[in-house]
Amino acid sequence: APAAPQPVAELGPVRHRHALVIGMSDYSTVRAANNNWPITDLAGVAKDTSFVLASIGKLGFSADRVTVLRDKAATGGAVRGAVKQLASTLRDDDLLLIFIAGHGGDKEQSISGFGMPVLADYKHQDPSSLDYWELQSFVKNLRGRVVWVNDTCHSGGAAMNVNSVVVSSRGVSAARNVRGPDAQTVAASAAPGQNFAILTACAPSELSLETAAGGLFTTRLFTDLTSQRGKLPLTRIYADMTSRHVMEESRRLCKGQRGLCADAQEQQTPIMAFNGQGDAIRF
Repeated sequence: APAAPQPVAELGPVRHRHALVIGMSDYSTVRAANNNWPITDLAGVAKDTSFVLASIGKLGFSADRVTVLRDKAATGGAVRGAVKQLASTLRDDDLLLIFIAGHGGDKEQSISGFGMPVLADYKHQDPSSLDYWELQSFVKNLRGRVVWVNDTCHSGGAAMNVNSVVVSSRGVSAARNVRGPDAQTVAASAAPGQNFAILTACAPSELSLETAAGGLFTTRLFTDLTSQRGKLPLTRIYADMTSRHVMEESRRLCKGQRGLCADAQEQQTPIMAFNGQGDAIRF
């Protein structure tokens, strides 16, 4: 008989909850800086950002430990500065949520080949534009329990080089999805005591879908997190609730609305990846 799934190891209580919330809805600065590049505004991101802020308020995040970067304020430099500030603050028993929503560029648009968020200071083929390789390098050297939620098109590039959570008929397991540097090398460079998880809205080749309520992935994930209020570890919420709902609903949307999904895209596939005991983090 197959072995029963092992329970997720428990972490101790959280000391402080911190959040960095980044939402790019207004792309006028990007259009102006890139020869009127026809990149569209994202009304749904404004809804998502507000929904995330309301949700984390219910989960015990106090406003004085929440940094919000929206639209023109959401530059690569501002994100780098906020993460560096957190590096001076976080301790091993602190929880940090990083949320990013907006347009995303695929691997062809970033120098590193990892893809990137399109932020307010984005410029075509500019190596100084923040990409997922650089942001992952910063984030993985923070202390504490770090959860990075990424809702951009092609956002799966942010989850490379860490252990990916695999959902199948046999249950939930971990498997390496190695692209670029070796996963063990990347994991070994993480800060001592860090438990790290990334949840992305979709795979690198997919588009992240929106509904009338906002981003399909973001609205479902934060609805699930607030409904559980720490009763389940992050990996169970992802595997049993959020990912299943998003895949089922996205299959219906892709089938029913021509042009909504990318070419050959049949569904939106959220990805969760982690190092340390990132799978055991509770909100």
